[in-house]
Amino acid sequence: MLRQLFFAACLLASVTLAAPLRAAELRMSPASEPAIPEPHGLAGMAAVVLPAKEGRAVVLAAGGANFPEKAPWKGGAKAFHTAIYRLDGGAWTKVGDLPSPRAYAAYAAMAKGMVVAGGVDSEKHLAETLLVTADGKTFALAPLPRPVAYAAFAVDNNRLYVIGGQESPTATAALAATYRLDLTKVDPAKPEAAQWETLPGAPFGGRILSIAGALDGKIQVFGGCSLAAGPDGKPARIYHTDGATLIASASEPAQLWASEKPAPLPGNLAAAAMPAPAREGILLVIGGDDGSRYGQPPQEHPGQSNKILAYDPRANAWTPRGDWPEKIATAPALIAGDTLMTVSGETRPGIRTPAVAAMEIGYVLRLVPMDWLIFVLCAIAVGVIVWQARTKGVSRVMADLASASGKPSRAAWIAVGLLFAVAMLNYLDRQLLATMRPPIVRDIPQTDAQFGLLTAIFLFIYSALSPVGGIFADRFSRRLVILVSLVVWSVVTWITGHVRSYEELVAARALMGVSEACYIPAALALITDFHRGPTRSLATGIHMSGIYLGQALAGLGGFVAEAAGWRLTFGVFGLVGVAYALVLILFLKEPGGGHADTAESGAQASAPAERPGLGEILSGVLHVPAFWLLMAIMACASTANWFVLSWLPLLLQEKFNLSLGVAGIAHVGGNCVEDAKALALKAEELGLDGISALAPSYYKPGDLGALIDCCAAIAAAAPKTPFYYYDIPVLTGVNLPMHQFLAEAPARIPTFAGIKFTNPDLVSYRRTLDVAGDGFDVPWGVDETILAALATGAKGGVGSTYNWAPKLYTDLIAAFERGDLAEARRLQSLSIAMIDAIASIGFLGAAKKLMTHLGVPVGPARLPLGNPTQEQFDALLAKLNALGFQDWGAKAV
Repeated sequence: MLRQLFFAACLLASVTLAAPLRAAELRMSPASEPAIPEPHGLAGMAAVVLPAKEGRAVVLAAGGANFPEKAPWKGGAKAFHTAIYRLDGGAWTKVGDLPSPRAYAAYAAMAKGMVVAGGVDSEKHLAETLLVTADGKTFALAPLPRPVAYAAFAVDNNRLYVIGGQESPTATAALAATYRLDLTKVDPAKPEAAQWETLPGAPFGGRILSIAGALDGKIQVFGGCSLAAGPDGKPARIYHTDGATLIASASEPAQLWASEKPAPLPGNLAAAAMPAPAREGILLVIGGDDGSRYGQPPQEHPGQSNKILAYDPRANAWTPRGDWPEKIATAPALIAGDTLMTVSGETRPGIRTPAVAAMEIGYVLRLVPMDWLIFVLCAIAVGVIVWQARTKGVSRVMADLASASGKPSRAAWIAVGLLFAVAMLNYLDRQLLATMRPPIVRDIPQTDAQFGLLTAIFLFIYSALSPVGGIFADRFSRRLVILVSLVVWSVVTWITGHVRSYEELVAARALMGVSEACYIPAALALITDFHRGPTRSLATGIHMSGIYLGQALAGLGGFVAEAAGWRLTFGVFGLVGVAYALVLILFLKEPGGGHADTAESGAQASAPAERPGLGEILSGVLHVPAFWLLMAIMACASTANWFVLSWLPLLLQEKFNLSLGVAGIAHVGGNCVEDAKALALKAEELGLDGISALAPSYYKPGDLGALIDCCAAIAAAAPKTPFYYYDIPVLTGVNLPMHQFLAEAPARIPTFAGIKFTNPDLVSYRRTLDVAGDGFDVPWGVDETILAALATGAKGGVGSTYNWAPKLYTDLIAAFERGDLAEARRLQSLSIAMIDAIASIGFLGAAKKLMTHLGVPVGPARLPLGNPTQEQFDALLAKLNALGFQDWGAKAV
């Protein structure tokens, strides 16, 4: 009967999983917030939500423009404002002033306050960047590369992206560039610490007033207006519906904009509330100007749009979501807790509103076929467990299980294999939370301290109840304890994907601690029941390896979350756990009961042993010094382990701008093209961001056609992964014109992304850059001449010495960008002196030893290369320190 149930469940699963998965569900209901103090209202304000010290969110708003005296068609003059307001405790208060008036800037929230970039005043467009603190103080930061106003902007992974805009009030072409600022580097005491990067513009060209929003590592940009000279020579707007997708985790500029385009807006639209807020896997576009009355008398304008549009990037589709309380344009949109609001804004040309329109938003539970499948499988599993408990009992028999030979049976190894998978699920499910932190915090707002509390609650409960789990495993059938624990924690994993508030998330994590605490004691005990003597350590070691595999595979949650959302990810892994419980029901056996420790001698016990009491057990254990030592070791190891497990994903995402999945470029080239193809295929299977290959150097390609043939064959093995050619003629002996290669290769290599140019020929480099334009990435690869390459047009570089001297080169680039050539030359000379010192004892061997010295063990150089002696390396460190390595070198990890 059990097998029939199992096969029926498999059939049901296959049919159900073929059905559509969960769509985004969002509840929206009216709410109210106080109006800003400016009675005429303001358009183009900058506004963000900041976490207050006591954990309550506050809103900071600044600047803006209006017509305070009379409407523009009556001759009213546009006024720009400096006031900084703060909404805290249900009331607005003025806390300061900007250094000068401005409106229509880009802005972003960060821990230190609000960053305001660019904008416009009554005379000109601005490049200034400011940090505005919660108490109204302002600090100047590094300016934008050029003045920018009316740009689209959004923040992903603590990086502010400014897209398009207009450089001056009279410019008849919109900017096509993208600028990025790393907010983690913003320091008011060191304005130069955070510099703007110039990146490729959106593929649709220059636009103003486009709508942008960040979601799951991507920034979607829609609509807006391109500019052209009107009949009077002034800028004229052309409205658009199409969009583009920026890949925020792209490691190379050529990969910044996705080739696939998002679905266009249902109609022309610009100047909607910015940035487009994200919740539950969708972007919300609120209000805006559809351009239908552009050029007509403003006094006849019926008002801006109040429609709400929702974009679901997974379905690549737009759906209407009702009406916003106000007709609105050029207003900030932000989410404070569960309240979505727009702050002031334009209701029709020349007319502003002081109102802060608001709606409550939240998750709506909608059951889909996958959820019903979990219910059915769970009911089957629980029903069979209860039936087996009633027919076979739940108590353990204290009988000796040893055979005469002491050799474990086939069932013993089957049990280890089955429990290996359960251990993997045990740690995978608990670790999912950390790998998907950004979308979870987006949909269920919480501070870092609150997020850390989720792990702390789980661990406190888990540690407190693990002894209780051990008591259950001693008193009752260990097989049943494992089955019940697996089913319960899998259901809790599914429940986690449906929580609606932080309090519910805390409760789910607490339940996870309760349900998982019973598994490890019962599993280890069952394994030792099966394995007595020489195979016990091997069996438990195999089981423990499942734990660490589960921790590693939890990263899969990031991939699933990027593809389908964090809620569905919890649902999928909950389903896997419940389904696997049916596998255990069929194949996991318990060897009739019994303690391993009663069978070491192999003698057959004739009667059940007397069960010791709990007090006797505790008394015996607590008086063993080794027990306390092992407890201390586990406590220290677990503390470090959980710090890493909880916060490493966030570190990788914030500091290295990685996506929720993985990022990286794999070098796959070599003398054997077939080997390179196999490595390329593996790189694509691992989901890496790109592959690169250099020319074969033994049998060299004799012309461009042969080189392109080799590269095309390698790239074809990874047809979805960007391909870079690594040009380094000093090592390969292949010195072909790269500008011609770049002109011909893309036709043969659809995934061609660019060239790593490690050739000191700057004339050839300039020719290659001319061919590349904005379509291909050509990073410089000769560290000793990066300053010359920057002057030639390089936008960046790839080099070995960047690993241990990153600040040296970022300072060099920053000096070049601000025009301080004397400082840039000094730093380049320092780079050359550093490289000469390292090369004097064998570059690669010394470089690898230096990386190991800094805490990154990359191993020694392989033959025929040599490695420095310790005396040589100590002398090298002395030379580097004399050059100032302690100031510009990498810090040991």
